[in-house]
Amino acid sequence: MLESGVHGALVALDDGFDANALALALQIPTQNTQARQVLETEYDSLLREGTERTQQQQQQQQQQLPPPGVPS
Repeated sequence: MLESGVHGALVALDDGFDANALALALQIPTQNTQARQVLETEYDSLLREGTERTQQQQQQQQQQLPPPGVPS
């Protein structure tokens, strides 16, 4: 992640920032499913060990957000 523009505080504090957003920031193509699966596994592990955020909390927040293009 060195020189990727992704700050650790973004990962730790932004509930809307997930493994998919990180993959986009790191410019990992959507077709590279193996790399994205590894990234998601490691990202979730990082969150469990380093923050109070959990995957369940993240999923609950995503379900509460309106779809893109819909005013909140």
